[in-house]
Amino acid sequence: MKFGNKTVTVFAALVLLAMFQTSGSAAELKWGNDLKQAAAESQKTGKPILITFTASWCHFCHKLLDETFTDQQVIERVNEYFVPVVLDADENERAVQLLGIEAFPSTVVISPDLNVLGRIKGFHPAPQMARQLEPFCRKQQPALQQAVVKKTPDKPTARPVAARMPAPETAFSGMCLVSMLDDRDLVRGSSKITEDYRGVKLHFASEKHQQAFKAEPAKYWPLADGHCPVASVRGEKETLGAASTAAVYRGKIVLFRSLNHRSTFAEDPRHFAESLERMQSASR
Repeated sequence: MKFGNKTVTVFAALVLLAMFQTSGSAAELKWGNDLKQAAAESQKTGKPILITFTASWCHFCHKLLDETFTDQQVIERVNEYFVPVVLDADENERAVQLLGIEAFPSTVVISPDLNVLGRIKGFHPAPQMARQLEPFCRKQQPALQQAVVKKTPDKPTARPVAARMPAPETAFSGMCLVSMLDDRDLVRGSSKITEDYRGVKLHFASEKHQQAFKAEPAKYWPLADGHCPVASVRGEKETLGAASTAAVYRGKIVLFRSLNHRSTFAEDPRHFAESLERMQSASR
C-alpha cells in the first residue's frame, strides 16, 4: 500500500505522539482511602494528611479530581509534602461530622498529631490550588531540615537557648471549647478573645462563647483535663489528646491521642470512662 508524503508525515507524527504518551509515564497522585493508614504514615514521615471529601453526585468534585488533581504541578506538590487521602462523603459520615464538612468538595489539611491546619473549600483550578497548598509546603521546610539535623549522630545543634524555651501555652490548639460542646463544631478561637484558666490560655470563637465559658467553666473543661482516656487507661507514655479528635460523652468534651484511640473508646465508652474515674480517685 502506498501513502502520499503528507499522509506518511501525519501517520509518523501520530506514532511518535503515541510513543511519547506511553513512554513518558506522567506522575500520578498517590491517593489513599484509609484514614488509619494515612495517620500512621503521617506520624512516620512528619507529612500532614491532605483529605479531600467528594461525593459521587457532586459535579465540581469530579472536576477537582479530573482536572485540578491531574495537573503535574499539583501532583508533585501533593506527593512530596502530603499524605493524600480521598474520601466519599456518603461512605464516611463520621469523618464528615468530626471535621465539620458542610460543602463539597472540601479539602482539609491535618497535622501528624491530628490537628486541623487549614481548609480549602470548593473547586479550584490547578494554579489556584497550587497557591493554596504553598503555605503548607513552606511550613514543612524547617521541620524537614530539623529532622535531618536530629538524624546526624553526635552533632550538637547550634540553636540559641532562647529557641528551646517553650512559647506561652495555648490550650487545645486554639480551638473554642464552647463551640465544641454547645455547637458540636470544631472552630478556631480568636487570638483577641482569650481567657486564662488553669495556667493555660483559651481562645474563643466570639465574646458570647467566652461569656458562656466564664459562667460555667467546669461544664466546658474537657474530661481528664484533655488527656485521652484510652491512652491513660492503657498506661501509654503520652496521653494528651488532640482537639481535632473531640467527641462528647455524657455532656463532657473528650479528647483523644488519635482517631484510632477515639474508635477504641467508641466501642466501650463506659469501660474507659469508669476506669479513668477510678484511676483519678485512687491518685487523690
